[in-house]
Amino acid sequence: MRTFLFILRTLLYGWLLAIVELIKLICRRCRKKKPQDGESHHDRGASKVPCVPIDRPEYVRPDPLIYAQFYLMKLGLAVTWDNPDIQLFLNGLPVSSSLLQPGTTYEIRARIWNNSFTAPVAAMPVHVSYLDFGAGTISLPIDSTKVDLGVKGG
Repeated sequence: MRTFLFILRTLLYGWLLAIVELIKLICRRCRKKKPQDGESHHDRGASKVPCVPIDRPEYVRPDPLIYAQFYLMKLGLAVTWDNPDIQLFLNGLPVSSSLLQPGTTYEIRARIWNNSFTAPVAAMPVHVSYLDFGAGTISLPIDSTKVDLGVKGG
């Protein structure tokens, strides 16, 4: 009889008491996570997202770029596979990338742009490499240098 009364009491209102205890537990844990006055080093008005765009005149960034076929295709634009920003030369004359000869040293001229109107780039590293032919290609370095870029339109 005692077991029957225990089961009846649990079915009628025991679950209600358990839900009340669960809500109390959740509220206690939520209160613990909130910073108390003077405890946090963050401003109360600070953003809760990790990346906040800073739109201030004293904070400007350069935007170096070169012609990129894959980026333009993502935008739905037509592309040319002969990159207009990279040109090969042999003895001072331009050479098409489809007419390269093995064992020949070519001069590479690359035009690098800065898309920023306000921030020049000083001593930006430029690494030139090529992809080996075949499946599972790897990038093979050719040379590195540093360039200074002025602002767009400068």
